Amino acid sequence: MPFDLNRGRVRVGIIVWLVLVVIASLVPAQVQAGEAAINWRAIIDQYSGKKDLSTRERLELAIARGNVGDFSGSHREFEVLERAGWTKEAQAMRSESEARLVEDPDSLMDLNVVAFTSYVLQDYELSCTTFQRIVEVDEGNEWPRLFLAWTYGQLGMIDEGIAELEYVRRKHPLNIIVNALLLMVKAKR
Repeated sequence: MPFDLNRGRVRVGIIVWLVLVVIASLVPAQVQAGEAAINWRAIIDQYSGKKDLSTRERLELAIARGNVGDFSGSHREFEVLERAGWTKEAQAMRSESEARLVEDPDSLMDLNVVAFTSYVLQDYELSCTTFQRIVEVDEGNEWPRLFLAWTYGQLGMIDEGIAELEYVRRKHPLNIIVNALLLMVKAKR
């Protein structure tokens, strides 16, 4: 049977379409997830090129990076804050956010401020319950589950942490950080 050029084009077209579908499914979901309530990417864009960020701006940048799955970028921003010795400011920002949460208990930014500052201040129970609330409020964004898992680890709740990491891995099976964290936690179990 002679080679049918049109049939070959159809096959190539189908293969290209399938490859594009697979690639699209692998693009991190953070582009869609979590942005309905807060546009985390806009916060990153707003602060990324800015020099001399205030403590609040750097915290918001760290939180935004965490909410789009940039775990290492978030960690890097928190390291800058730690070098600046921001403990008192973290306590003040947490208190301000806690007060605003009385009026608006679903405020994602305030929930994130409380969760992240509580973690830094080693109040792991408050951090954990707040990350749990974030997961409920922003259920389409799986990235806060990484931090929830980390917080579970601080509380010795290893199985719960593994469950959160496995949830994120199902959504992002090729994410190196998620897989490395999962391997590390399972190895320490």
